[in-house]
Amino acid sequence: MTLLDNIKLCIFDMDGTAVQYANSSFQSSWDAVGIAAGKEEEWIKRRDYYFPKHDLYQEWFDGNCRLLEGIKVQPILDEVLPPPYTHGFREFCRYVKNEGVKLGLVSSGVNLVADCINEDVGLDFVVANMLHVSEGKFTGTGEQHVPLWGKGKVVSRYLALNKIDFKQAAYFGDHENDRGAWSRVGLRVGISLKNKDLHSCVDYQFNDFKGALELFKKIAKQRF
Repeated sequence: MTLLDNIKLCIFDMDGTAVQYANSSFQSSWDAVGIAAGKEEEWIKRRDYYFPKHDLYQEWFDGNCRLLEGIKVQPILDEVLPPPYTHGFREFCRYVKNEGVKLGLVSSGVNLVADCINEDVGLDFVVANMLHVSEGKFTGTGEQHVPLWGKGKVVSRYLALNKIDFKQAAYFGDHENDRGAWSRVGLRVGISLKNKDLHSCVDYQFNDFKGALELFKKIAKQRF
């Protein structure tokens, strides 16, 4: 029996993994929202300053929320939705769901995009960071549910609450901040890895979900 034979749950990172915005090397929903809001220069400057500073994510998060205060939500949604799915993502989700595998998303990205993916694909759970909205405008506040460098704890918490053994879970990610989540599951998959140093963190790596789908189908055939 291989790792794949035992997988009951696939958990996805969002930005750069499930979706790939053409805005930067991060392919981020946050950057997509900031750019659509007309805040690109300040937004990217803040990102480049805060990304390496693991202990200042709350400060970064709160600052980005404030930059959006008073801006109408609908024009932003018109720009960032539908999400630019990574090639093969929806097909992969349909296939593994039909095989009885549950699906989840754990992301430090924006809930507006995560909720759209959930509605489209039909995930079993979604945990993402929330932007507050009132009367059609951003309020300048939000709720941090997934710290940028704390995905591992979120994944472990979900597995424990649902009594899923870590060996039965797969995590799909692309960047440095996915290391913690990869370390909490039995099957570690890289999608369009952003750093060569990450190759040692995963069991399999693919440019997109087409390769992952082919692998899962191959394993399924070997069962019979």
